[in-house]
Amino acid sequence: MQQPPNQVTIRLMKEDDKDQVRTMVRRSFHPLKRLSFTFHDHIFVAAGNDGIVFGLVVLQIFTITPNRPKTGKVSWILTDPQMRGLKLGQQLIEKAIEFFKEQGCDQYLAVVEGHNTSSAKLFSTRGFGILSPGAQLRRFGLRIFPLWIKLLLYLDVGFFLWGYPQDPKPDSPKLQWAATYALSALTLLIIALRIPRFGIEWWFFSLAALAIHFGARHVTMLFVAKKIDMRVRFRMWESGFALSIFIATLFAGYYPIPGNLYPDRSDWRHRDTLPQLGRIALGATISVLVLTWGSWFITLMTPQPPLLPQTLLWLGRYLLLFDAVFFFFPFIGYNARRLWDWNKCIWLLIAVAAILVMLV
Repeated sequence: MQQPPNQVTIRLMKEDDKDQVRTMVRRSFHPLKRLSFTFHDHIFVAAGNDGIVFGLVVLQIFTITPNRPKTGKVSWILTDPQMRGLKLGQQLIEKAIEFFKEQGCDQYLAVVEGHNTSSAKLFSTRGFGILSPGAQLRRFGLRIFPLWIKLLLYLDVGFFLWGYPQDPKPDSPKLQWAATYALSALTLLIIALRIPRFGIEWWFFSLAALAIHFGARHVTMLFVAKKIDMRVRFRMWESGFALSIFIATLFAGYYPIPGNLYPDRSDWRHRDTLPQLGRIALGATISVLVLTWGSWFITLMTPQPPLLPQTLLWLGRYLLLFDAVFFFFPFIGYNARRLWDWNKCIWLLIAVAAILVMLV
């Protein structure tokens, strides 16, 4: 185990630091996540007086349009897990803000996973805030789509765009839920047009099935949250729809992007709230399981089943795959990951029930 340093200096990374940086990234991130790590010109490290690297922050600077000032992006920030509690993350983010100001940036951005509360706290205490889809459109207009490419946000389901300065207008969870439904409906329309045997009639019934599944999932989560006295709010996963529409267009497959509920405050800790979030996730997955198994039973017992139970079964199987089975990266925003982190035995029971309804 490394000993805490007597003195830490925040400085630009040297060539000799690269091996230590690679080792830290390997220890800190999943193999798929590590694929996106690259060395940039602007990397600051927290190093002891003996040269050992205990943390780093990777920065990028770019212009969204030629006539706009520069924009700074915090691409990565991490500290050695054995050095937690020394406030190295605070020193690194303060150095990043200082550097952005020196370079003439008028705004700073970062992409943070929804349950990465350590990074979220670092940003929120320094004037950053989550930019809702509406805030992004107000700030960037249609430039938001090429900006997502720069940020790699179109691959990060369950990740949110943080910005400094914060948007002064409060966002609307209800509007975000409505936008989630509308974009999901667009994805289903593409699938209906791609598969001739589905057609427009199937699409109309799939809209009803989508409202039932998403509505039951959402209402059940709100009900459980109220029962356990936890204030929550809905957040849309806007970045996932680019990938969902791409999959629907090329493969006629459905990639559900339902969004999720998060604590309605900025200072929460994932570890502390996991028991409550696990119970909320359990309620959501049970509601989808009941609807999906019930639809299967109706289609089994009816010689010519109506389209509504057929579409409920079709959509439910897809939703359960991500919301009840896939707990690993890059699907960590779905409820399956909350169940896995909270209680692996409960996750296993839910996952078995979900897999069975996919096989029957």
